[in-house]
Amino acid sequence: MRQFTVELDVEILAESEEAIKVQVSDTEEPVWLPRSQIDERLSELNPYKCQAGDQGTLYIPEWLATNKGLI
Repeated sequence: MRQFTVELDVEILAESEEAIKVQVSDTEEPVWLPRSQIDERLSELNPYKCQAGDQGTLYIPEWLATNKGLI
């Protein structure tokens, strides 16, 4: 079964050990994304090294984007 990914243009607002809080360009409310669910190979930002204030592109699974109300 093929897993589809969703591209997000984001600004990092905060971080914890397990997740990052991002403002997605097309949404009003920021969301927390688990670092483990961000595709490191495709993403412009490294989910384990990004910091508050960083901006760039992240790729997450379609199911997660749906659950977070991003698509």
